[in-house]
Amino acid sequence: MAKGQMTMPEQILAWPSFVGEGQAQTGHWAGHGRAAPDEHTVYLRQRAAVTGSSPILKHFAYEHLPPHLKGVSEPICALAHELDARLPNGPEKSAGLRKLLEAKDCFVRAKLEQG
Repeated sequence: MAKGQMTMPEQILAWPSFVGEGQAQTGHWAGHGRAAPDEHTVYLRQRAAVTGSSPILKHFAYEHLPPHLKGVSEPICALAHELDARLPNGPEKSAGLRKLLEAKDCFVRAKLEQG
């Protein structure tokens, strides 16, 4: 590797430099009739693959939601990934992420009730 080049894990952890323009809209998502994940979602998934993050994080995904629910779910997803990256693994972190997921579900339902 040439001097100054980063490995893929380093690139992934150095958001947003690894995401090329339009990268999230290409690849296996193109032509499948589903919305491509946004660049931040792509980053979070690739970071999780590199860092070995908590399995519960997959339940914080929001790209499948309609826009009015994405606005509720997206910041909670980002918070969950940030806390997972910063805190040591253990029962308290697992419980906290589980309760944050429950809170996210409540907030989404509250938005649904609003109309």
